[in-house]
Amino acid sequence: MALSIFKKPYILRRFFPVEGAPDSYSYQDYRVSLNVQPLDTKELMALPEGDRATKRVKAYGENRYGIRPADEDEGIPGDWLYYRGKWYMCEAGNNNDNTPIGQNVSQFVALRTRYPEYMTAAPDESGVSPL
Repeated sequence: MALSIFKKPYILRRFFPVEGAPDSYSYQDYRVSLNVQPLDTKELMALPEGDRATKRVKAYGENRYGIRPADEDEGIPGDWLYYRGKWYMCEAGNNNDNTPIGQNVSQFVALRTRYPEYMTAAPDESGVSPL
């Protein structure tokens, strides 16, 4: 893929519902190669006033990762990105092949809500597989 010189390896945590246990999730950590950047001034100004103080980043990656935001209908949390020692949840994503190089852009927000400890644990590098 073009422009891979700007990408670095990151951990992406994807959640799956546990059958027979409502509001319970299992997860799998994956190693992905992304270009992660803070939102620029114009992007921050487009956010509602109260949301501007919350840390957000955007990530450029390959469409094959299929980074997904939260699915409220199914009750599944969005994918999480481990960036600089903190988890960020995908709040918006574009998985269309809308560029010649087949990339997507996803926006992540720092976790503000308290989640169970098993969900927010730092990734175990030995158990991470490529996506």
